[in-house]
Amino acid sequence: MAEEGSVAPAPVSEPMDLMDALHKVLKKALVKDGLCRGLREVAKALDRRDALFCVLAEDCDHDGYRNLIRALCKEHNIPLLSVPTQKELATMAGIATVGDSGNVLRTARCSSVVVKVIDKDDPNATFVMNECQKIGKAE
Repeated sequence: MAEEGSVAPAPVSEPMDLMDALHKVLKKALVKDGLCRGLREVAKALDRRDALFCVLAEDCDHDGYRNLIRALCKEHNIPLLSVPTQKELATMAGIATVGDSGNVLRTARCSSVVVKVIDKDDPNATFVMNECQKIGKAE
C-alpha cells in the first residue's frame, strides 16, 4: 500500500511512432490555427521564419515544388520532415472527409504543411520536436 502523499510511478508507455505523433501534433496545430497548408501559405510561413517545422510528402510529383520547399527550409534552418504520401498528409492536416465510422470517405492531396504552433506540454509535440532536432543535426 502506498504511503499518503506519495506519488504512484508513471505508467511505462510504449515507444512513440513518428507518424502517429505527427498526426496528433498536426491535428492540435489545426485547432489552434497554427497549421499552414498549400504552397502559398507554406512558402510565406517559411520565408517569414514563422515555422517550427515543415512536412513534405515524398510522392509530390512536382520537382519545382519540392525544390522550393527544401530550399526555403535549408535557407532558414527549418527542420523538414517527410511522410510517404500526399493523401496521408492531407488526412493528417484535416483535408479529408471522414465518415461516422471513422473511415476516410474523400480526401484531397496535400504536398506540404508548416506547423507554427504546438502545445509544449504535449508529449507527442515533444517527441516530434526531438526528431526535428535530430534531423537538423544530421544535415
